[in-house]
Amino acid sequence: MPRVHLVVPGFTIRSDQTRLGLSTVALVRGQRTTVVDAAIYGRRTWIVDRLRALGVSPEQVDALVLTHLHWDHMQNFDLFPNATIYVHPAEIEYARGRGDWATMRYVEAALAERVVEPVSEGFEVEPGARILDTPGHTGGSMSLVVDTPEGTVGIVGDALPNARTAIRRKPYLIFFDERAAEISAEKIVSQCQVLYCGHDRPFRLLPEGQGIEYLVPASVSIQVGYGLDAVDRVATFSSADGSVTVRDAPPAPIHIYAPDGQHRSIPWDQT
Repeated sequence: MPRVHLVVPGFTIRSDQTRLGLSTVALVRGQRTTVVDAAIYGRRTWIVDRLRALGVSPEQVDALVLTHLHWDHMQNFDLFPNATIYVHPAEIEYARGRGDWATMRYVEAALAERVVEPVSEGFEVEPGARILDTPGHTGGSMSLVVDTPEGTVGIVGDALPNARTAIRRKPYLIFFDERAAEISAEKIVSQCQVLYCGHDRPFRLLPEGQGIEYLVPASVSIQVGYGLDAVDRVATFSSADGSVTVRDAPPAPIHIYAPDGQHRSIPWDQT
């Protein structure tokens, strides 16, 4: 029976200037090694480090399931050179028609270099891990439903991006069809006990509409630089106690990346 592991958690973060696309990446390990969604370039080294902490190298990943082709869920697909990429055929057509403002124009050309297998509801990535059609957020959004010892887990992308939308049964960004999004939400909640949403940490749905129970804590820090000043400001949001702390910190270091993917960091005052 496969198991689901959190690689990196998603967050719902908005500012007065942008949405920060920090999406969930999950690992399914059973007869195959499957990653669901690939996140943005900015999370690349953290994804690799977290996979290695789970005993997996990117080259060992057999399958990459993309819940949809928005930029914040698919940019690092090239991290997994040996993986078959699974995408819903309706999503491929949706992207080909230029989709929406979160669908990058290079998507079709980039995926043309890889083995991409169109899949739809009922397809088994492996026994116990099957595709569920969940359109609405985009034209071909899909989820991976996994039967695990802890219950049925849904890795659902932005069909339900966070706990608030799961309780409400409706995502907060609908690019394709509102009614389809509502039907997909009901389908997910009726079949799954645990959800890995696109922009939240994993949680369990409590019975009889009693809400949710988060399964892991999470925190995120946002660092803002001040030009020539010798300090930055860092705001840290922690789910453990709901706190928000703000502190001074040295400016971000210089990162130097080698061709093999390794990198080193140099403190700002040692350059």
